Amino acid sequence: MQIVTFTWDKAVHFLFFGTMAFLLWIVTAKRWPLAIWLAVAFIGFADETLQASTPGRTADFDDWIADGFGAAAALIVSQRVSPAAGNPARSRTISNIGG
Repeated sequence: MQIVTFTWDKAVHFLFFGTMAFLLWIVTAKRWPLAIWLAVAFIGFADETLQASTPGRTADFDDWIADGFGAAAALIVSQRVSPAAGNPARSRTISNIGG
């Protein structure tokens, strides 16, 4: 049962921080993926650091790793799926063709 709890906890971290990275990528017009990853990874690090000093909570290095992997995976998939990733001018040009 402990392996299920461990796996579920890491999956939640992976998905939450992946979603955060994806939303930041959208807000920044699909630019600066490295800066977004660094910001999200820092937020995960800060969260784990603050938990170390919170009564009843513990910091977990593996949670921070799951945070970083989730953010990286979301950004990599988003860039691969989006035809105009990182190039807003390209998306405008493509949408104006034939119209």
